[in-house]
Amino acid sequence: MAAPSSSPASCKPLPACACEAVAPILAQGLTGRPDGGESAITLDEQFKQLAELVALVIQAGAVLVVTFGAVQAIALVAAAIWQREADAPRGREIWLKFATWILLALEFALAADLVRTAVAPTWDDIGKLAVIATIRTMLNYFLAKDIASFDRSRNEGSRRRPARG
Repeated sequence: MAAPSSSPASCKPLPACACEAVAPILAQGLTGRPDGGESAITLDEQFKQLAELVALVIQAGAVLVVTFGAVQAIALVAAAIWQREADAPRGREIWLKFATWILLALEFALAADLVRTAVAPTWDDIGKLAVIATIRTMLNYFLAKDIASFDRSRNEGSRRRPARG
């Protein structure tokens, strides 16, 4: 049995363009630099930067939600004053709508802090996360109670009024 030939005729060299394309990748190795030296930004740092960008976008969403809620609340207050319906029940209804937007914004803030904490948790990050989660939970609880109370009083008020017709 003949041994496999290792002559240059049986081995085809890579085309020059392939060598030129692969050489920089091989030179980079795992460091990320063409010269094979230490990388200025590691994969870990790139991931942290990406997470920070995602958290910033989520935080911007929280600002937009609060801004929308505030504009809506101001418009509702102005409409109530204009229509001469600026009484306690109407003010409470506006407050509940605005509080709902604030709760949603707190959810966004919590999500942004979760993203930041998941990447590189520090005790400061964990503390902020705990405070935001506590505030959100308390607001959610009391807002739900207020909504239920408001709905009960609205339903009782509609039962007491005689039907117009």
